[in-house]
Parts: sequence; C-alpha cells; structure tokens
Amino acid sequence: MMIRYDKPIIKTAAEMKPGDIFRTEYGDYGNWCEFVFESCNAHLFDATETHFHRKGHTQSETCYSMTNIHKVVYEVVGRE
Repeated sequence: MMIRYDKPIIKTAAEMKPGDIFRTEYGDYGNWCEFVFESCNAHLFDATETHFHRKGHTQSETCYSMTNIHKVVYEVVGRE
C-alpha cells in the first residue's frame, strides 16, 4: 500500500527512512522517476551511494552521486 503526500517533503540523507518514496531525475535530463528508498552510505571521494527499488518491485538497485552525503537532499512524495 502506498501513501502519497499532498506536498513533497525535503529530507536529508540522515532523515530518510526505508520505505520513503522519493522523486529524482534518472538517466536523461527531464526523466523524472519515483523510487522507494532502502538506505544510503557515504562512499569514497565524497560520493553518496543510494540503495532503492522501483515501486511495486523488490529488486534493489544502487545509484552513486558525486555529492557529499551531508549535502544530499531527497524530495519525498510518499511512503510505501
């Protein structure tokens, strides 16, 4: 079951919880997608590693961002 928020909530990496649904550009510019957050970690060279799965699926995926984990923000649109 999914809960959708009326307005997106901006959260830091420390505030994110497993099951939060976040909206982000993925792949091409303008390709907005929604994913279910699982976890995130600081990685080498100020990179952030985010683990997530697609809504309605369970297979985990990983994305790396060249952003310090303390500067990462997520636009949360709901909860799974």
